[in-house]
Amino acid sequence: MRVKPIELAELDEKGAELYQAISGPRGGIVDGPFRVWLRTNPELAARMNDVGSVLRGSGKLDKRLFEIAVLCVARFWDAPYQWAAHGPIALQLGLSQPTIDEIGRGEYPKSAQDDEKLAFELSMALLERRQIPEDLYQRMLALIGFADMVELVTTIGQYSLAAIVTNGFDISLLSGGPALPERQAKA
Repeated sequence: MRVKPIELAELDEKGAELYQAISGPRGGIVDGPFRVWLRTNPELAARMNDVGSVLRGSGKLDKRLFEIAVLCVARFWDAPYQWAAHGPIALQLGLSQPTIDEIGRGEYPKSAQDDEKLAFELSMALLERRQIPEDLYQRMLALIGFADMVELVTTIGQYSLAAIVTNGFDISLLSGGPALPERQAKA
């Protein structure tokens, strides 16, 4: 463990208030990249929390598609923290366990609904190829509209940043959660 968990008592008054503000909506301890950001740059922690709160809380993107993007990011970056944190959330928000398992193994989610498959394709195209092919962009745009497209692409970017930070500082989910599956070998 490169960065130990944060103890509320070690933070100054402003840091403690921010810790409470960030952990409240998450239903518990501040972990993940916030473990790093709160120690070094509380303003960065606050801004990143704001972005996450907008995307998760007040964002209009269907939460199933949001979670597809997060799970794709977790698989792409081999990010165990994001997988452990979001696997259960994805299930609660309506993704099927077979779909979650397929993404976890690095497979195309054959069991997913059509809109989930499209969100998967877009997420993986952006992560793997660094761009979205025009036909895929147009199909997703027709399905969810421009505002939700902005949220989907921003979610992929924001969670990629979080995955890089948690991987870089070897952060794991303190409360456990499902392990990131081994990738299936490509045939």
